[in-house]
Amino acid sequence: MAEVERGIESILAFPRAFPEVDQDVRRYLTHRFPFAILYTTETDGSLFIVAVMHLKRRPAYWHARLADR
Repeated sequence: MAEVERGIESILAFPRAFPEVDQDVRRYLTHRFPFAILYTTETDGSLFIVAVMHLKRRPAYWHARLADR
């Protein structure tokens, strides 16, 4: 959990520093575990965390979450 919290802190500090993996969706990779934080930057500057996902399981499941917004 601490690794995810560190990731969120990094994202908040530098939201555009991480690569885009889909239209307006960026990905932060954790360092110790095979997880990624997928997020978007909203027009008002806030962040929307789409998923904290395990990189070895169902890689595209988060696409439905964007459609629901």
